[in-house]
Amino acid sequence: MAALDSVKVVEVCKVAPPPSSSACSATPPPEALPLTVFDLLWLRFAPVQRFFFYQISSNSFDTTTLVSKLKASLSIALQQFLPLAGNLALPQGSPKPILTYVHGDAVSLTISSSQKKATAMALQVTIFPKRGFSIGIATHHAILDGKTSTIRVIRDPAGLEAIYSDEFLSMDGRSNNRSLMPSKFRTPAPDSIRGTFVFTRPKIEALRLLAEEIQGGKAFMGFTVDCRSRLDPPISSNYFGNCLVIRLVVAETKALLGEDGLTVAVNATF
Repeated sequence: MAALDSVKVVEVCKVAPPPSSSACSATPPPEALPLTVFDLLWLRFAPVQRFFFYQISSNSFDTTTLVSKLKASLSIALQQFLPLAGNLALPQGSPKPILTYVHGDAVSLTISSSQKKATAMALQVTIFPKRGFSIGIATHHAILDGKTSTIRVIRDPAGLEAIYSDEFLSMDGRSNNRSLMPSKFRTPAPDSIRGTFVFTRPKIEALRLLAEEIQGGKAFMGFTVDCRSRLDPPISSNYFGNCLVIRLVVAETKALLGEDGLTVAVNATF
């Protein structure tokens, strides 16, 4: 979300699904959804944050009408995704966290204004007078990943989630391993400066030559893999949740810098 010192907060409110969501449904919404093994990996990770900017060319920019329509649209959307209006909880006696929803749960929505040019879930709408608006969304990473945040549930083999739940809950060594608070990530210093560096071919070649002087030891690389198209049996195309795993590969630096370095790197990832 945008820093509060760069915007003027106009309104902070709660938006809930329409009251008739459960009443008109033949099947009442589930009171709780269990997290899958893919979700548990991201239980204490930083929230998924996205910003969407919309430009409005008309000078007759009616902020009141816009905000009213956005609230109504969010409420209708939550009707289809009720768990996002709920809360992440770890009930006493439960081996793993669950996503709970009860009638009356709502999503936090912040309306703010900026003159600059440019729960389970929280949203912030920033108005740029006579120019447009942006929508910022932050969701708990244990509930969904980046791909899901812009577009439904995996059934784990019996007992699998319990094994990983114990491991992931104890991963960061905190005294209270039932805490759902995200891990603390180092934030940039207030006087930090952001820079852009252009790597030309000569500079890249110079770096390669420098790396050749340090051929001892091992090289490490970490990345995430989207498993949506790799599961057997396959998951539904409308799957909602996390479906990422972390992959760490290790290779000899000398081999990577050799003539077949690319082949070595590719083979290490499989």
